[in-house]
Amino acid sequence: MKKIAKSIVMTLVGTMLVAISINMVSLPNELGEGGVTGFTLFLHYTLNFNIPMTAFVANLILLILGWKLLDKMTIIYTLISVVALSFYLAHIHVPAFTPDNQITAPLVTGVLMGSGLGIVIRGGGSTGGTDIIALIINKFLGISVSNALLITDAIIVTSLIFVIGLEKGVISIIGILLTSRILNFWITGYNPKNAIFVISEHYEEIGKEIVENVKRGVTVFNGYGFYSGNDRKILYIVVSNRQLMAVQRIIRRLDPKAFMAVNAIQQVDGEGFTFMPEANPNLYPESSVVE
Repeated sequence: MKKIAKSIVMTLVGTMLVAISINMVSLPNELGEGGVTGFTLFLHYTLNFNIPMTAFVANLILLILGWKLLDKMTIIYTLISVVALSFYLAHIHVPAFTPDNQITAPLVTGVLMGSGLGIVIRGGGSTGGTDIIALIINKFLGISVSNALLITDAIIVTSLIFVIGLEKGVISIIGILLTSRILNFWITGYNPKNAIFVISEHYEEIGKEIVENVKRGVTVFNGYGFYSGNDRKILYIVVSNRQLMAVQRIIRRLDPKAFMAVNAIQQVDGEGFTFMPEANPNLYPESSVVE
């Protein structure tokens, strides 16, 4: 019950941020958005449709179409979000944010919109929208959900450009891209690390010094050189950005001829790296754990 209550609260708070973003920034600056929000703004700009009602009807239709593609709890949270969004759009009136520097507006709406959507999704819900269309396209046309979502949003944004103009259209795209980045932060967290692959005859010395001095674990894989035909030991190390240079210095000092490949990775979960609070329940009481 506590988890359900928490999810509902997150859905309501996140949806409120989305509504504030629309009423405070998007509308006063005549900016566009992706998804159903963009479609709603398109109808408002061209036909002066009522935004709260249009958003409610559009999302409700999509929810009915995608009823069988979503699980029961997601449907419930999405319904709450759809109703809340229309309510907030109609009743939350905040001062318009119309900066002299036009590029500031999409930055603000990107942060607000991305955070709002991220909080809703972290709460286990959805704001409805074109992600349901993407699921339908994926089911019947076989196009991946990500590509279907990109195509749908591209059509909406392109249509908006013809209404609000190229300049505001480009500014809107900046906001949409920032929204995507902020949303990704909320969903996956921001825990960038570097994965290092090392092939060296001195793998034991390298691994030992990394463990002792950098305090990072080292995994050893058995490899095989296709060209040489020789068996190889491959070290795999995951380190933070600050530890990367230290590890590289150790490798170069112990074996200047070592083969080393470094890959940037966005998130690492697990012992010693876990971003999510659940990793250490002693540090976070149950009521504060993000699920």
